Amino acid sequence: MSVDTCPKTQKEVEQASKRLVCGEDQFGKNQYMCLPNTEKTSLIEFCYNGVMGIQEKGHCLEVNSKDGTLSLQSCTDFSYGCPDTHFWTYNFYNYSACQNINTQQQCFAAQPTCQQKSNNSDEDISPYYSCLAIIPFIILTIVLRIRWNKRRKRRQERRNPYTSRQNEPDKLDSCEEKRLFQIDGDTNERGWNFQRGNWTQMAIRDKSNSKMWRKLHKAEAEKALTFISQKIGESFNTSGDMDNFKIQLKDGVKLCKLVNALKPGSIPERMYAIPPTKSTKQMQLIYKYLENIKPLGLPDRQMFTTLDLHRAKNLHLVVINLRAVARKVGAYGPTEG
Repeated sequence: MSVDTCPKTQKEVEQASKRLVCGEDQFGKNQYMCLPNTEKTSLIEFCYNGVMGIQEKGHCLEVNSKDGTLSLQSCTDFSYGCPDTHFWTYNFYNYSACQNINTQQQCFAAQPTCQQKSNNSDEDISPYYSCLAIIPFIILTIVLRIRWNKRRKRRQERRNPYTSRQNEPDKLDSCEEKRLFQIDGDTNERGWNFQRGNWTQMAIRDKSNSKMWRKLHKAEAEKALTFISQKIGESFNTSGDMDNFKIQLKDGVKLCKLVNALKPGSIPERMYAIPPTKSTKQMQLIYKYLENIKPLGLPDRQMFTTLDLHRAKNLHLVVINLRAVARKVGAYGPTEG
């Protein structure tokens, strides 16, 4: 008879034996048995007709549901519950692992291979649900990252309005552009065409490749360095060559000295007493210059960023700035309103 569970105690065995009206063998041992069938598709309780003898350790009992004969199944690979001593047949209930079967997988539940099969069946479905669970998390992470980047950018812009303009195109006022595109005051036909606006798109784009531009830019850069040299009272190479221009100003020391020459005490001298070698310190001094020179009334289009100078992204705009500062203090050129 098929059952869902087998007795687990002596008392339950006796009750089941009475129910089936099982007898005793020639040695007076109860002949009631409850074992898995050899196919392991069900548990069978029955009254055994043979002698309830001793069974070998490391084995579980099974019954052939067709003829009622007993057979041994090795259980040495069980994770738990395998008989580790020889046992009497009528004491089968003491080894519940031998009656615990997985009828779907048709194996003993204590067998690792049986457990693996069960886990694999769950794993077939689990990746699907795992994906469903992780997708919202990924989307939320992306959204939060985007919002964080935006907030970070806004904070940086508020903290340093000059460096936030590092990717903007040059914005030059017409007076400045006219001066820089004229050659030593020459207002020939080419200069006139520039002033009329024909240069607006093409000339700015191609200015670094123009021989005229290189000649003028070098002259203006030399004027800017000379202006700094005179104001801070130091002699250094004032060549307008762009490499020299960057070398002289990159560490920010001369710019800070220029600020203090124009507005004494604006920047503590201890900050630049020893010329910094680290990029972060150099950029900090450049920013200090920008921070203190802005109150002179310079428009944003005449302000450069720390990267424009430190990484030579736009040395042209640095020259524009120094020319504007020079005009503000009456060093050279007309003063803009």
